[in-house]
Amino acid sequence: MAIMSMTSANPQEAEEKKLNPEADGKVDAQEGKPTKHIVADVPAWRTAAAKALHLRHQEDIRTICIVACTWLIFGTRWYFRNAELPLVVNIISWWTCAIWSWFCACIVHNCVHVAQFEETWQNQAWQLVLTLSYGFPVSTLVPGHNLSHHKHTQGPKDVIRTSKMRWGWNLLNLLFLIPTIFYAIQVQDHAYMKKQQEKKRPIFKQACREVALFFTVQLAFLLWDWKSYILFVAAPQAFAKVGIISINLPQHDGCPGPEENKYNCARNFTGLILNYFTCNNGYHTIHHMYPGMHWTQVIEAHERLVKPKMHPNLDQPNLLWYLFVTYVLPGGRKMYDGSPYVMPVLEEDQPWYTEDTLETYSTKVAGKAE
Repeated sequence: MAIMSMTSANPQEAEEKKLNPEADGKVDAQEGKPTKHIVADVPAWRTAAAKALHLRHQEDIRTICIVACTWLIFGTRWYFRNAELPLVVNIISWWTCAIWSWFCACIVHNCVHVAQFEETWQNQAWQLVLTLSYGFPVSTLVPGHNLSHHKHTQGPKDVIRTSKMRWGWNLLNLLFLIPTIFYAIQVQDHAYMKKQQEKKRPIFKQACREVALFFTVQLAFLLWDWKSYILFVAAPQAFAKVGIISINLPQHDGCPGPEENKYNCARNFTGLILNYFTCNNGYHTIHHMYPGMHWTQVIEAHERLVKPKMHPNLDQPNLLWYLFVTYVLPGGRKMYDGSPYVMPVLEEDQPWYTEDTLETYSTKVAGKAE
């Protein structure tokens, strides 16, 4: 996941920014066009810390703290891996690791769309930290997510489109999403990365660094204590990886593509706690309209640009309740407006990748969203 701006970001985004220097992913109050971010009063300590860390947005101090807490949680659990703990403590600690790893996965998603730091080397290093935080090389999210899903949402070039799921019991659609889409993702990602290697683009080198670090660290923990590694590292991080991809189903299932209706193309989960720890990943419609918009801007933009024009069913206040009603209770699969679900025509995958495909996506189209 490498995506930044030309002035002070990763080399992946820098290449795109040269082609479209106007796009910054920010939205004007009246016209819905890109504009500069209005910053409210900020405590002096936060401004100083952001400046010292070379953050592009001072609010990303929160993302650093979430990642730091995740490392602390995993480190503490590993330290006490051989302790005789009550079953309830073991269960709670496992889910704590899994959920915080998923929080990091959400931060990964934000960082592949918008650079967090000013300097290229900082963003590259941060992606290495995030690779270990959620348990997978960050740059591998770029092709399938930014270039396939965002550019071709719910169409035959979207490798994770929800129309692939055809089970009558909706819970099976959620459980089997990853096995259903896994092969298609790998085929397209491999072709993309191979071409990036041939063109000597920065994302390939960054991906290699992430892969090397990921497998080195994973192997080290495996050899150190394989049972604890599987239980306290691999399994919680697997939950995070599956979760960040599977969330696509509740976000888009039963919704039209953005070409048909951009205001009803995605479902939003607006709970305050969820969005605090996921850095506003719950606001998905505005994110598809402006994928290069920083996460601190999406709530205001959603309320102003999306909510007045979208169907009210697409704002869901509680993710867990929605998952229970939709995937556990019978008859939960419905269209975005609450009408009975209409099974789309099953289409074959179409290659989204061409030799001219750029490394990233967000900043290039952000200024063209309207």
